[in-house]
Amino acid sequence: RIEDSIFDHHHSMESTMARSVIRNSRFHQSQSILTSYNGAIIQGCSFTGSDLMYSRFIETRLTNVELNDCNLKSTHFISTKFEQVNFSYSNREDALYEP
Repeated sequence: RIEDSIFDHHHSMESTMARSVIRNSRFHQSQSILTSYNGAIIQGCSFTGSDLMYSRFIETRLTNVELNDCNLKSTHFISTKFEQVNFSYSNREDALYEP
């Protein structure tokens, strides 16, 4: 569980956040490449200028989440539930989606 945290220039690779609860946290200029967020609940969070390339959000619930100016190349959003998610200036079209 991660709550009310700020990650500035945080770098992680091939991590797992699967089934985690992440609330009211900010990720700024961070790298989270090849990270599994599968089955996680992410609420009230912002990712700004972050690299989420090749990460997986399979069966993840995103509620009130900002993905601003993020690299989403080959990021997997499969069976992901989106509620009030903003993708401003992110390369959303380079991500992979399935219902």
